[in-house]
Amino acid sequence: NDETCILVFSDQLDFEQDLTADDTLLEEALGQIRPKQGKALISGIAFAAGHLKRIGKNGNRVLLVISDGRSGQVTSDTLTFRSQVSGVRIDWIGLNAGGASERALLEQVAAYSGGKASFASDSGEFRTAALQMTRTMGIAVP
Repeated sequence: NDETCILVFSDQLDFEQDLTADDTLLEEALGQIRPKQGKALISGIAFAAGHLKRIGKNGNRVLLVISDGRSGQVTSDTLTFRSQVSGVRIDWIGLNAGGASERALLEQVAAYSGGKASFASDSGEFRTAALQMTRTMGIAVP
């Protein structure tokens, strides 16, 4: 009964695939993702959390965010942000998040939500981090 959606954050939020349990649709959407420069990380996270709360059927709501941690805007209103993401655990894979401020942002947002932040700098580390995250979510990976 699990569903997944794929959203891409840049200067805007793009739905590559809305919530679905169809693995084929998810694979097709993943194949369409291209790296983009962006600034809308924090507002995108808040929107995605709200979207999950509105239409997600499963009470266990998790956002797995893959990001370098760079954001054009960092919210100073932590109370508002916490209320926007309440009820959604945010897990991160910081991909090439080399700066201390980028790492701190990812760790802070994860802490707000009871999530976890992992960091990777190459494809091997990314695969290891992704496998750990999926296991934490209760997804069996062969």
